[in-house]
Amino acid sequence: MNFNEEHALETYKSLISISTEALKALQLVNGGAVVALLAYLGQGSDRATLAVEVKCPMAFFVLGLVTATAAFIPSYLTQLALYQEDRRNDQYKGAATRSG
Repeated sequence: MNFNEEHALETYKSLISISTEALKALQLVNGGAVVALLAYLGQGSDRATLAVEVKCPMAFFVLGLVTATAAFIPSYLTQLALYQEDRRNDQYKGAATRSG
């Protein structure tokens, strides 16, 4: 493997790592916001009024948490497709070298 191929491989690996950490950070931030809002509701004296006021922000944070979690699915499917493509290319190269 030459330098350019090694560099491309390491760059690809780091991009995967960065993307995974970004999705985890989104989950952490949105999940933390949900917990903070629930703690805020628990400490308030007029919980019924507060619950109505934080309904919309809570929905957005929960939606963000669900979306960040669901983003792992296309990420996995993309990696699976790339892996399978690489395996097909390896099989094609192996068949070409045996027949040639």
